[in-house]
Amino acid sequence: YAAAISLAYSDPQSYRPRDVVDLYRRHAEHLYRRGDYAGSMDRYVLTIGSLEPSHVVFRFLDAPRVRLAARYLTALRDAGLAAPVHDELLRTILLKIGDGEAAA
Repeated sequence: YAAAISLAYSDPQSYRPRDVVDLYRRHAEHLYRRGDYAGSMDRYVLTIGSLEPSHVVFRFLDAPRVRLAARYLTALRDAGLAAPVHDELLRTILLKIGDGEAAA
């Protein structure tokens, strides 16, 4: 995937930004299936603004990966694309994991 993404960036005449985002999404899904959840989240964050947030958030809501969901929701908020439901979910997650200061 890294080679395909690099190629897409090197030839912007042939690859639209949407194509690059699709490569990041595919790479994220591949890493998720392999169990590399942190690596998967790194790629999913690069799709913010192009991929429906619920697609990502629901994958990471179970207990072992909930911190990664918080990371994605924080990046979504920082990009100015979080809806009120995303902000509320982020607050709930932060309180659940004991980060009440960040939730305030």
